[in-house]
Amino acid sequence: MIEAFGVVCTVWVGSILSLGVAVTGSFYLLAVDGSTTLPHGSENLHSAYSARQFPRNFWQLALICILGYGGINTFTISAQRFLAAWFYDGDQRKAGATIGQVDIHRCCPKLTFDCRIPYFLSGVLTLPFGLLLNLPWFQSYPGCLGATNILMIAAHLLLLYRIEPVGSMCLLGIAYALYGVAFWAGLARCLLSVVESKTDVSDIQERSSEENEYGTIRIQTQLSDGENEEQWETAGDGIITLGYGIMTSLNNLSTAVVPIFLAKTENAFGFIGLEFFFLTLSLLGLFVSGGLLWSWRT
Repeated sequence: MIEAFGVVCTVWVGSILSLGVAVTGSFYLLAVDGSTTLPHGSENLHSAYSARQFPRNFWQLALICILGYGGINTFTISAQRFLAAWFYDGDQRKAGATIGQVDIHRCCPKLTFDCRIPYFLSGVLTLPFGLLLNLPWFQSYPGCLGATNILMIAAHLLLLYRIEPVGSMCLLGIAYALYGVAFWAGLARCLLSVVESKTDVSDIQERSSEENEYGTIRIQTQLSDGENEEQWETAGDGIITLGYGIMTSLNNLSTAVVPIFLAKTENAFGFIGLEFFFLTLSLLGLFVSGGLLWSWRT
């Protein structure tokens, strides 16, 4: 497709397709509550399938997802080019050697090593960070998300001041590993709290309906224990599925949209503009993480 239509056209087609799929999936998930029908007597469960029933910290996590993955997933689009321009005498052929027939390991092994550091570290450190977050004194998911943004800010400042890139790549690798673990674990905790709150509401409604029983006569809207338990279990699955679906759609959406802004920024301000763009994403992510920490504790 690149040979037939060129690089620019191919990139735009890929962005539009991924953006269209993400937007379509998001609208479907947000509208699913209007098309989902539940059995008679379960009207109170209808809100369990609605995106409106998610708490504030869920939407703060959604914003962190856009800002964080918008900077993580798109960094490599520009990394090789500006690393080559700033640290390897501007040899763009070496930076883009993987696209052509040149072996990048022979033409620029140090550049290849630098670009692979974040992925190598994130792959190695994900498991240890996951084990640490299981410990009671490390289970502060908003705090970990704030720490990842601080690491990314430090890394991009080092790159902006053109300090040896190995250190900044190591910081990014640590940040990527911690971000992936803390974000998805925090999302799971958030969704489980929503499910637990819904279950508590069902218990209160069940006790209230029992007070309205007289002999063998029961209010018609009250369900049997088996039906009630089964429907609330289904509602809990729906909440978790909807929550993960929304976050996955936002992840894909940010990956599709952010490169467009990166291209505009690079054309207008060069590679310095790119670094300021990534710094802005990290700073915004840090502020949102602070707000999430506040709402998480209240």
